[in-house]
Amino acid sequence: MTLTKSQRVYVAIMVIVMVALLIDRTLLQPEPAQASVLQYAIPASERDPVDLEAPRSEGPAPRQVAIARKLEQIAEQRGLDPTGVIDAFRPSPIWLQASEMPVEIEQPELLVERFMKAHTLAAVMGSGKDGSAIVDGRTLLIGQVLDGFTLVSVGRRSAVLESGDTRVLLTLPD
Repeated sequence: MTLTKSQRVYVAIMVIVMVALLIDRTLLQPEPAQASVLQYAIPASERDPVDLEAPRSEGPAPRQVAIARKLEQIAEQRGLDPTGVIDAFRPSPIWLQASEMPVEIEQPELLVERFMKAHTLAAVMGSGKDGSAIVDGRTLLIGQVLDGFTLVSVGRRSAVLESGDTRVLLTLPD
């Protein structure tokens, strides 16, 4: 098997990346976190007295404070009122109103009539389960959906679309 020039370049790059990954995982050791970097992230008055470079012992786990409690402490220290904070996970009132609106179920006859007025069959290709139809300039394959109706079959001069128990027969204009 001969490789083209671009394939050889890709292989060479892959080899270099693999060697670099191997060296990184086996020979290079990660450096311990520096306390000086953390000094800028957390003010000294709020920092827990923890020795970052001390090895962890197998003794009892250090005292852990829940995040919620820490947030409450920070709010108290800075004089913030947590009751005025908006819940980021609460759905919008507009969404809630939309979900409470009653859904009107349309009569199948009206649905078919509206669909037939809104869409025009321009062409059909193939037939049966292997065909396709062009409706309003859009090519639909069997199984694709248009306004909630799925194209289920194509005839010589027609296309059948269905939504649940409702079927629509679009025919080519004369």
